[in-house]
Amino acid sequence: MPRNVVEEIYRHGTRRSGVGRVNGERVRFDGSVVVVTGSSRGIGRVSALKFAAEGAKVVVCCHRNADSGKQVADEVGPQRGMLFVGDLADEDCAQALVSQVEDRFGRVDVLVNNVGELARPAGWDVSVAAWEAAIRANLTTAWLVTRLMVPLLQASDGAAIVNVTSIYGLLGQAPVLAYSVAKGGLVTLTKAFAKQLAPAVRVNGVAPSNVWTDMTRGADEELLAKFRDQTPLGRIAEPGEIASVIAFLASAEASYVTGQVVAVDGGYSLK
Repeated sequence: MPRNVVEEIYRHGTRRSGVGRVNGERVRFDGSVVVVTGSSRGIGRVSALKFAAEGAKVVVCCHRNADSGKQVADEVGPQRGMLFVGDLADEDCAQALVSQVEDRFGRVDVLVNNVGELARPAGWDVSVAAWEAAIRANLTTAWLVTRLMVPLLQASDGAAIVNVTSIYGLLGQAPVLAYSVAKGGLVTLTKAFAKQLAPAVRVNGVAPSNVWTDMTRGADEELLAKFRDQTPLGRIAEPGEIASVIAFLASAEASYVTGQVVAVDGGYSLK
């Protein structure tokens, strides 16, 4: 990217991702096109709505929760929201997403790779099928969508990718072995793509610990209490606390940040 363009981004934000105001409120993504995978619930849902609240056009992507995804897209609104339903670990499906986004918007300014799921059973006794499913959902999806989306990201004035990995991808955790391995792969993928796609596209990640989502609501209360005891801030995160860091990394405020994975874990990794 030419130096004068970089300087313009630093001073004012990108042409499509600059900081502006709507009804007196500060917005960072006015007119930006944002794709959020896994956005029918949890971190993805809150992130999609946060981007929309700051002026973005948002592509809501989901697989098994089409009704919930439609609700999110409806909240974004018909003019700025788009719903895509499908398994993004399937190459034909991922290509269909890219084609539909290109037809409607012509570019992508922000891609948030948020798809994720735990393997069941989660620990050492995980089956081969569950192991492969965890890798497919947590790693293959992000790799495939990013690879296919690159031309649309490069059509932006200064695109950003944010991958939602996990603190367990940084630390490793035997009780959630397949999930940890897959999210650890996503950490590596984040750094590799940051090198490959620079300077046109910044690539960063967030690594949450436990967050109040559907994944944690079904967890054993004794395990959750143990987690709180091991966390310096003494509680489980809210989805909005993760979404705020995602939005920062996607914004022009983080214009000199790439290849980083930010632990959003209440200090859990300090133990």
